[in-house]
Amino acid sequence: MRTPEQVIEDFGAYVAPLAVGEMCCLPLDPHRRLLGKPRVVSRGVVADTDAGPRAFFRSALAAGVTSGIAAHHYPNGNPTPDASSYLGREPIGRAV
Repeated sequence: MRTPEQVIEDFGAYVAPLAVGEMCCLPLDPHRRLLGKPRVVSRGVVADTDAGPRAFFRSALAAGVTSGIAAHHYPNGNPTPDASSYLGREPIGRAV
């Protein structure tokens, strides 16, 4: 997975049937291929889920990988990120 479009293609099929928001770790192998299924880091409600850097990296380490993608979805059907989406990704970016 090297582009956002590839992430959407692979992750979209997983989240399509979900009724609540999920923050997931997409564990990647050294060639940036998805290893298994997305790992749920946090499960929320229709328009929100909360997860911090610890939960994300714990999930990645449990998968035995050295790289992963943090991904979440909007089951309410609105793909436009809101302010909390940007606030949620900032701590993970700083932790790297």
